Amino acid sequence: MSGPPALRAIVLYKSLKASLELGAALLLGALWPLGLPEKLETVAVWLRHHITHGWANELAAWLVDGAARRRLALSLVALGLDGALTAVEAWSLRAGHWWGPWLVVAATTSLLPFEIYEFARVPRPSRAVLIAVNLLVAAYLARRAWAERRPSV
Repeated sequence: MSGPPALRAIVLYKSLKASLELGAALLLGALWPLGLPEKLETVAVWLRHHITHGWANELAAWLVDGAARRRLALSLVALGLDGALTAVEAWSLRAGHWWGPWLVVAATTSLLPFEIYEFARVPRPSRAVLIAVNLLVAAYLARRAWAERRPSV
């Protein structure tokens, strides 16, 4: 792919993220009929009873919370849908579609209010970095798309 290094980096990031999300969704979907929710709960119980470190209790609580069938199913669907959207974003940018940058800007900025809320609720450096990177990507693509907009006919 040709183009500015920043655009190539965004396409690479989106492609890798989509691959990982879709791969994880497929793997978890394949493991579901083999008893994935029950296996996660078993791991959580084992952690609680055999490891006394604080992180193990936190991990166990997270696994038990996430292992509920309905919550796990919703997470699986969300992972697959986000992976599919991210793949479309990468493809549209790579193919040079005029609407590609706007799709990424809309998808990226639509979740920022939730990210900012979560950061205000529990401030973490990783969340601050995520918000900053999303804002930079959205600003870069919006500026680029605006500069390259097609003239009206």
